[in-house]
Parts: sequence; structure tokens; C-alpha cells
Amino acid sequence: VFLQNIQNFLMREHRYESKFASQLGFLRLKNFSSHKCFGSRKETRSCIFKNLYFDITTKKFEYYVAPDAFEVPVSFDHGISQYSFSIPSKPVKRRGKGFNREGFLFLHAGGRRGKSQRNRFWYDPWQATLLHGPSPGENSSLVIPDTAILWESVSPNSFGHLLVDNIIPIFIISRFFGLAVEEMQIILMASCEEHLSSTNSSKIAVAWCNKLINSSGLVSPGLTNKSVNNLSKLIQETQTNKKRKILFRKVVLGGGGLGMWLHLQESDYHEKYADPGKRDSRGYGFFFREIQQHFYKQYSIRENLASFATPNVVVLDKHGSRGGNEKLGERKIANIDSVVQWIKTEIPGAHVSKINFQPLSWSSQLDILSKTTIFITPRGSVSFRMLFLPKGAYAIVVSKPTSDLSESNWESDCWFRYQTYFGILNYQLSKSEIATKTEDPKILEDSDIYLTRTKIISLIRQAITLQMQEGV
Repeated sequence: VFLQNIQNFLMREHRYESKFASQLGFLRLKNFSSHKCFGSRKETRSCIFKNLYFDITTKKFEYYVAPDAFEVPVSFDHGISQYSFSIPSKPVKRRGKGFNREGFLFLHAGGRRGKSQRNRFWYDPWQATLLHGPSPGENSSLVIPDTAILWESVSPNSFGHLLVDNIIPIFIISRFFGLAVEEMQIILMASCEEHLSSTNSSKIAVAWCNKLINSSGLVSPGLTNKSVNNLSKLIQETQTNKKRKILFRKVVLGGGGLGMWLHLQESDYHEKYADPGKRDSRGYGFFFREIQQHFYKQYSIRENLASFATPNVVVLDKHGSRGGNEKLGERKIANIDSVVQWIKTEIPGAHVSKINFQPLSWSSQLDILSKTTIFITPRGSVSFRMLFLPKGAYAIVVSKPTSDLSESNWESDCWFRYQTYFGILNYQLSKSEIATKTEDPKILEDSDIYLTRTKIISLIRQAITLQMQEGV
């Protein structure tokens, strides 16, 4: 207001806007809000905001425009100019909670989000109050100077869901906006403790969640150099500093519908947060290779481009039963010791090891993967580590124990269609190789498995031959 009075005085006295007055106008506008977005509707939208405020009392986001500013649309949803951040959706049946509520975007990428114990009704879908008038500025606000991304919460239940529902979408969104993801501050709307319940099983999940996003995990350091923060901590810090609002100087919001249930991409029912049947056109493969290179750079790892004549074979030693139910099995290779010995006997000179990745730090995991030329893995999210194999490597993925071939190799299918820097071969299970003797599909799909000597050795030799033919 003080700057506005000076500018009005100069214009009144001199009948023109002087250079000094123009500079004052710039200073006056620097605390007002602005935004840019991609995505045609809230289910597929991501935006970058400048000077976005959050009131810690009302728990509302606030978007300030100058009192004399022209009214411009914030988006063009449904082909109509929209002038607020509370846009109704066209009613759609059989969709997720909050899907038909008014809002502007979702603070998650879709996919499997977990059962949050926190009431997310106030931000799902996200919206902001558009206000005309003086912006609060820095005096009454806790200022977040780093470029931030607000994210609902991580998916801690598995490595795969952390990767495909969080790491990959955040990376892609950052690249869309031309941002250096390693310099971004990830701020979660719900911490691991808030996202999960206080039951005994969930206490383990909380510890696992914190491990994934902290120093030994995949997120920080790794995806970004900044420590992961959460909104509750920022609210507490704001209160401690006797401020009323949080000012995000530059912040990214919206998962863009990038939750990557790739194997179900053509299914309308599962496409809750993206355009049904149109995900092939998004160019994911380009980003997959970039993500692999990003993590190599973050940990100063040199890609192994040596000769593949001497294979370095890693057999993934999976541990951890499903939900603590021993009947379900672990999807592990039950005869893994025999498999390792077979490879040493049949493939002279090969370096072979079985590795349980779960207790290892992410830097150790990445170092091992970067030197692996042949990666043998059970199905499921553990296999998603293949994304970090070096160029020219091959993954041999054991199929799902099912007679439905369209579902038996979906991990291979989804990764194969989106990248070209590593190869994939399928180990198709037969009924005799399944440890659990049952017809119950829920138990059968999580059964432990026994590999057959001739089949696995044949696939390894096929991989070596292809590597020699293709080169690096």
C-alpha cells in the first residue's frame, strides 16, 4: 500500500509513469500470484505457481491478484473460460473419492495411493481461494524460498509403488516445467505417521516409509538433494515464528494423472486419473532413460559399458511375506541356491550372486544394479529395479502363476514398451514349478516358485547371445 501511494503521487505530480514508479510497480507485483499449467482437466493437470499462500488457520490456499488487474481465466476446462480454482467435474460413475468434487487438480499421480488415516477431504481435489487485494507479503508469512512440489504422500507399501506412483511422476513433471529435480524441495501433505495408522503392522510400514524417503532411501538424497519435508512441520514452524501464512515462492502442484499402472493403461475402469487409452503417446521411455542417468549422476556412478562376454549375473533373493500371512508365500525363488550353482556350472567365467536388496541402502543397490549384465527376478514390484540396469543389460522376469497369459507377464510388457536401453526375457512358469498347490488365485499368485535348470540356463544363453549381437 505504501509503494502504491508513492507511485500514485509520482503519476499525479508528473503526469507520467517515471522509471522509478515503474520499478515500484514491479516491487508491488512481486508478491502477487501467477501460474502456468499443462493438462486439460483436474485429473491430468499439473501447475507451477508463483507466490502461492497457505493460511495455517483456515487450511486454505490463497491466490492473490492485484486489485486493478484484468480478470483472466485460470483454465479452460470443458472448453469454457474458468475464473476460479473450484471447477466442477462432469459427473462420472465408479470413480475414486473426490473425483466428482469441485477442485482444480489432484496432489497425487493416481495409481495405488494407500489408505491414508488422515482426513484429506480439505485438499483432495486441491483448490485455492482467488483474492483481489494487497498480498500478505513476507512480514506475516513463513517464506519457502526453494522451488517446491506439494505431494499428497508417498506409497510406502512397496519399492515398485514408490517408484511408479511417486518418483517417476515427480521426475517427469519437473522436466515438463524445465526444473532441476535435484534442487527441488518435496513437501508431503501427510507425513508417514499421518498417512498410516498406529497398528502394529503399520508401525513397520511407517518405519519402512521413513527409510524410503530419508537418507538411506530412494527419494532423498537421490531424486532430490533436499530433505523431504511435510506440511505439518511447516505449520508448526509458522506458528513458532508467530506468522499466519506460508508463502511458497515457486511451487509445483498436481500429479498430472501420471500414476503408472502401465499394464492396465487401456482399461477405462482403472484409468481414474488419466485419459483412457492415450498413455502410449506420452513418451515415457525418454524419461525412463533420463531417470536412470539422473540417479547414476546423483551417486557418481559410471555406467558399465564393458564387454558382455563375461556375464555378471544377479539373482534377486526376495524376502518378506505378503501381509504377514505365511500361506501366501513370498513370490521368492525357493531353489535360489541351486539356481546360482547351475549358472556357475553351465556358464563358465560368469560372476553369479544372489542378493536381497531390501536391507541395503539405495546407493548400494544402485551400485550393484549398474554393474549387472543379467538380472533374474521374480515378478512384482521388486522387479522394477530393472529400470536402473545399465544400457545393454538383460532382465529375466519370472511370470505370474496364472493360466491367463494376458496377466502373466505384465511387468515385462509395461517396461518393454516404454524403453529400449535394456532387454527383457520372460521365464514362463509351468504348474509343476509353483510351490503352493492350490486353485485359489489369491494364494496362487503369491506362491513361491522353483526354477527349472534347462529353462533358466537357456534364457541366460539367449540373453548373452543377444548382447553380443546388439553390442552396447
